[in-house]
This record gives sequence, C-alpha cells and structure tokens, in this order.
Amino acid sequence: MDIGMLWFDDSTRSVDEKVKRAVTFYTEKYGRQPTLCMVNPTTTES
Repeated sequence: MDIGMLWFDDSTRSVDEKVKRAVTFYTEKYGRQPTLCMVNPTTTES
C-alpha cells in the first residue's frame, strides 16, 4: 500500500454516513477515490 488512511468517527451517525464522509475526505486529500474500506464488524448495523 502506497497511500492509506485511518479514520475514526465515534459520532452517532449511521455507518453509511461515516463511510461517505471518509470517502469524501480521502478523495479531497489524495485526489482519487479509495478502492478499499475496512469496517470493524462490531460497528455495522444488522
């Protein structure tokens, strides 16, 4: 991996919204869309 990012968001937003915000930040910072997103399974909604 040449470029990567760790993202922590302990807000009450949905997991979907948290991922969207992280993708937006990553795209603005690195100038390209991320190709992989790993999420802790304990934080996902059923």
